[in-house]
Amino acid sequence: MNDGTFELMKNIKEGKYWEKVLDRHFRNRYDIHEVPLHVDKAGVDRIWTDKQQEELPIAVQYKSDSEVEYYNNAFIEVDVRHYNSNGEISPSWPFTSKAEIHCHFFPPFQVVCLVNMMHLKSLIPTFSRYDLSGWVPSSNDGKTWFNRGRKIPVDIFYREFCFDVQEVEFTEEDVRHLEAQRKQIS
Repeated sequence: MNDGTFELMKNIKEGKYWEKVLDRHFRNRYDIHEVPLHVDKAGVDRIWTDKQQEELPIAVQYKSDSEVEYYNNAFIEVDVRHYNSNGEISPSWPFTSKAEIHCHFFPPFQVVCLVNMMHLKSLIPTFSRYDLSGWVPSSNDGKTWFNRGRKIPVDIFYREFCFDVQEVEFTEEDVRHLEAQRKQIS
């Protein structure tokens, strides 16, 4: 395992790779549009438009969790302690995202879970029944902040949080990428 500190730029690079895999997975049904930075900061990674034009555009958030195979829990971040705020704690993406659909991707299982964000937000009061992680440090440019989240067993996450669970087909490159990622994690 790593030293416990997540490096932001490395995580962003990994996240961008898995976002492209999800784009490939969903492109048969949707035209997928990347968003400008100000929209991304609102917790929206993509806008999907239905190719059949039967639905309105959908604001979508992507998250990937490559360490799920070690813990068998979905990690849902709930708090952020910022490095520049004297320890002030602020709510994390489940509270603040403007997305309509959250795609929680588990690369080791080759599965993506689709979660309605309104449903997820309605479940926030029940989060206390799941273990709360300790503060996990993240760093970028020598600055550190801390995140913590709820550890939700994957089977419960599938059953209670997701309206759809889909298998994601991997290319040989995706398999190699996952194997390289596993070596970095262990």
